[in-house]
Amino acid sequence: MVSRAAAPAATPAPDGAEKRAATTPSDGRVPPAVATLDEAGRIEDASPGFGAILGADAGDVRGTDLAAWMVLEDGARWAAAFARWRREGGEGFAAECRFQGGAVRARLGATALAGHPVVVAERMAAICFRSVFEAAPGACLVLAPDDFRVLGASDAYLAAAGTTRPAVLGRPVFDLVPGGLPEPLAAALRASLGRVARGGTGEEMPPQRWPAGARGAEPSGERAWSWLNLPVLDEAGRVSCIIHRSEDVTERERDRLRLTQALRLQRVAERTARLGGWEAALGSGLVTWSAEACAILDLAPGHVSTLREALLFVTPESRAGLRATARACIRNGTSFASEFEVATARGWRKWIRLVAEAERDEAGRVATLSGALQNVSERRAAEEANRRLSERLAVRVGSLADAFLTLDGGFRITYANATAREVLGLGPEDPLGRSLLDCAGFGGSGPIGIRLQAAAREQRTARFEEFLRESGRWLDVHASPAEGGMTVTLHDVTERRREREKLRLLEACVARMDDMVVITDAGPDGEGLRIVFVNDAFERRTGHARADVLGRPLAVLQGPRTQAAEVARIRGAVAAGRPVRAEMINHTRAGEAFWVELDLQPVADRGGAITHWVAVSREITERRRIQTRLEEQAALLDQVGDGIVVRRIDGTVSYMNQAAERLHGWRREDWLGRPAARLPPEEAGGGDPVASVLADGAWTGQLVQRRRDGTSLVVEARWTLMRHADGSPRAILAVSTDITARLELEARLRQSQRLEAVGQLTGGVAHDFNNLLTVILGNAEILMESLEAGELREMAEMTMSAAERGAALTSRLLSFSRRQALDPKVVEVNALLSQLGAMLRRTIGEQVELRLRPAPDLWCALIDPPQLESAVLNLCLNARDAMPAGGRVTIATRNLDLDPAEAAAERARGGGDDLAPGRYVVVEVVDTGAGMPPEVVSRAFEPFFTTKEVGQGSGLGLSMVYGFMKQSGGHVSINSVPGLGTAIRLFVPSTHARPAALLAPAEARDAGGWERILLVEDDPLVRDHVAAQLREMGYRVALVGDAAEALGALRGGTFDLLFTDVVMPGGMNGLDLAGEARRLHPGLRVLLTSGYTDSALSRHGAPEPGVRLLRKPYRRRDLADAVRRAIERPRGDAAG
Repeated sequence: MVSRAAAPAATPAPDGAEKRAATTPSDGRVPPAVATLDEAGRIEDASPGFGAILGADAGDVRGTDLAAWMVLEDGARWAAAFARWRREGGEGFAAECRFQGGAVRARLGATALAGHPVVVAERMAAICFRSVFEAAPGACLVLAPDDFRVLGASDAYLAAAGTTRPAVLGRPVFDLVPGGLPEPLAAALRASLGRVARGGTGEEMPPQRWPAGARGAEPSGERAWSWLNLPVLDEAGRVSCIIHRSEDVTERERDRLRLTQALRLQRVAERTARLGGWEAALGSGLVTWSAEACAILDLAPGHVSTLREALLFVTPESRAGLRATARACIRNGTSFASEFEVATARGWRKWIRLVAEAERDEAGRVATLSGALQNVSERRAAEEANRRLSERLAVRVGSLADAFLTLDGGFRITYANATAREVLGLGPEDPLGRSLLDCAGFGGSGPIGIRLQAAAREQRTARFEEFLRESGRWLDVHASPAEGGMTVTLHDVTERRREREKLRLLEACVARMDDMVVITDAGPDGEGLRIVFVNDAFERRTGHARADVLGRPLAVLQGPRTQAAEVARIRGAVAAGRPVRAEMINHTRAGEAFWVELDLQPVADRGGAITHWVAVSREITERRRIQTRLEEQAALLDQVGDGIVVRRIDGTVSYMNQAAERLHGWRREDWLGRPAARLPPEEAGGGDPVASVLADGAWTGQLVQRRRDGTSLVVEARWTLMRHADGSPRAILAVSTDITARLELEARLRQSQRLEAVGQLTGGVAHDFNNLLTVILGNAEILMESLEAGELREMAEMTMSAAERGAALTSRLLSFSRRQALDPKVVEVNALLSQLGAMLRRTIGEQVELRLRPAPDLWCALIDPPQLESAVLNLCLNARDAMPAGGRVTIATRNLDLDPAEAAAERARGGGDDLAPGRYVVVEVVDTGAGMPPEVVSRAFEPFFTTKEVGQGSGLGLSMVYGFMKQSGGHVSINSVPGLGTAIRLFVPSTHARPAALLAPAEARDAGGWERILLVEDDPLVRDHVAAQLREMGYRVALVGDAAEALGALRGGTFDLLFTDVVMPGGMNGLDLAGEARRLHPGLRVLLTSGYTDSALSRHGAPEPGVRLLRKPYRRRDLADAVRRAIERPRGDAAG
């Protein structure tokens, strides 16, 4: 036995509450109560939980006798039992003991662990709780509040889970399900348990379906569970454990879903049937309405009305009757149903059906009326519509064009409309009830009567056509059984039978046609047209049997070579309901391609709706083959430069090539099939080309025709008559070559030749005249110097003045003929015009405004400056004469770099045909005068042509400008508009060189000399006159008449100066002589003279270096100065 003396009796047990607080873990869990004993029953070691049961710290109880901590009797019983167990052995024993003066009851269980006594203690309160918990009907678990391990499980849980308590104790609740809970469910459960452990408040989770993902409780094996988590608090209010209850709510969830679905279906049914409920409490006088009833009456959901308000919904005309019916129901307790019209809360009128039942209270009195309310407005409207329809139907049946009658079981007529009476031979006033079999043509032995009686006996519908001989018409008879008899409709199909016969004849004709005929229904597009008829020609050509294509789309004939564009065009026409004609490629059943000309026409019913399409196809394969060859030939003809037009005998055009389109400016489609009179020909030599070609078979000539834009052209036409095989005229082939440009070129060439001839004439005259003027001027000058003032001197002065005027005239003639000698220099044109401006303003007068518009950065020009000044002056004088009332003259300059294309464009604008590409300085003189018509512009450069009055102009001004510019390598053009003014452009050749520094002109010198001069002049008069003047000046002069004599003289002697005319007979001119002379005598000074320089000097532009030129006619002083300057030039000087 174990002695109690070892117990620390003298030490009082600590206060229980404080001791428990001291020995209870801070996390709130109940600590395990375990202690080890020695063989005498003394405590060797104890857990805090065990110390808590004893009411002491675990360290304080070590070495004390366990029995000493118990109530006396319990301690003795325990000591005896412990001693007996240790003496007799065994697995162990258990006993209930009281501690701390009986305040704590615990159950002690003793066992041996490795032969050593171990005691486990458990408070009786906990045992009691566990016993109650384990016996609880629900499936419950006790969980640790920190890691949610299972501390206890109810028997109901173990039974439901099919497991044992040892199998679940100590395991996390999440691992109790095989495979573990899915993460979403585990997370939800963990979150709920965590909230309970932290907050100490219970929580019920929404129903969870298992397995996860189940959408309801219906599928087999799927259950719904409700989880409830409740905290268990210790004495300090902390959560010591959590009770987790799992409840199978599958059936409850199923019932809830069924109820929800039933309510939803009820609401749907109410809305669909427009059926609402209502209840009127007679005691309170209030009426409640269901949601649908509120919707019917346009009330807010949940609205409650008084009986008076409810009655006011009823329209006045129905209100009294409903009040009386309701009172009878309340008085007698009977139900009623009534239909009446109401005005809703929004003022809408509706028909409703009201059903009411009376409910009695315990005293047997009617206390409540309840029922249904249904919106029957649509039904009432339908009934009203049916009533009206019946009335209209009766009227229409009576007015039907078909005969309509009804028969009873005895074949007596019970109804017949007007048409039926007429067919049956009944008058409007004849009574009904007569047997149909008694009517003419409807007898029982006749075909109609026999069939109708058979249909009546067999109660079946009969439909047939029969001929009624009495009236001579075909009837479509339609009989149908009816209640108590039969209805019969008689439709007159006489006309239809005739049309059918005609259609049969038409089909027979179509079947024998060579063209393919296809009839289709009216489909939505070209591909959707379904074939309903084909003729024999279709079967023969396509290889398709009629039975194979009926019902198939018209596209069955299309194949790889069928033109998609034509198919699309046909579909568009069909969609628009328009007829269409097309040439396209179809394919046979074997795949052979063939060309057809398709004519597709719509067929409409009497109402205009298209019901069918008729397609007539004519094979044109051979024609297309020929057409292809013709198109190839036409393509070749399109490469021809001449215009080719084929005219039928009636004048319409059947063909034209591309050259003809370009020639006349018309498109081919504008001409084909239309009269050629829109391009009326005019024979240049007179006569009718059409009549000529019809008479002679061919015609050739020039025609003046008009283009589409209105401009005219001249063609060289070659017309040939084309004939049929029998020789009759078929068409006219017209080949036209445009010779407009050639004729214009020829005209310009003739003009150029004419001008050239005039130039040669005027040049020759000017040359000879200049020789004469040289003598006249020289003699007149001598006379003026030798005569005193008086009449003779005045006559000499008049002679000299006349000679100078003649010299000016010859200068203009030479300028036009381009035979004047030029001295081109590098010129800054803007500077030249600026210096000329002051003189021009004085010359043209104050009534004319002069404007200079120089271009910046103007190029330098290579031109004879005095001649350019003279040309500009001439143009300004002409401009002044064109503006007698005053106006404005503008002189503008600009640079112009012409490439070949721009040169051609400038020539087209009037720049002349010989305007070459290059760099030009353009001087443009523009006036605001009267302008010139085209015919005047075309002759403006002709010498002696003028529009001025006699005596006011020589007609040489513009011709001089023209000749000067041509001789200088430039050009001149005129643009003039009558009434607006004239613009003349001078195209002056430019140069990259810069002008030399200007030197002050040297004074003319009249001194003579002693040098030896070789004078070469073919005109004896001039030669003698000049020789006399030179000898008078002191020179030694040798005279020769031509170049050959001059070369002989040069070979035989030496001279200081060769003074020679430029134009001489014998084939060698003065320039050639000068060159040969300088070869014989290098450094020989040369002085040339001429009235004009012919082509020699013009071609080179200037004499050779070291060679000077003296223009005829000249004065004695000019001669002396020129000779002196030529002689005094240093030998070998190349400056000229």
